[in-house]
Amino acid sequence: MKEIAAKLDPLKLLEEMRAVQAYRAALANGEVPPATTSEPPILAAFVASLSSAWHAGEIRRTLYTVAKPL
Repeated sequence: MKEIAAKLDPLKLLEEMRAVQAYRAALANGEVPPATTSEPPILAAFVASLSSAWHAGEIRRTLYTVAKPL
């Protein structure tokens, strides 16, 4: 398990998840899905994008509140 855990890259996983989400969103909207890349993500570019990700319309589930029953 330690050997497998040492090979895991959380940044790459997040990048892959975002790519799949963008792909699925494009399909759902009837658009042409974005091209996929096999290049590893660049940490500096990822960190720089965090403060402005919401400008591109990235929506997170945490933005919504659920109405509480009365």
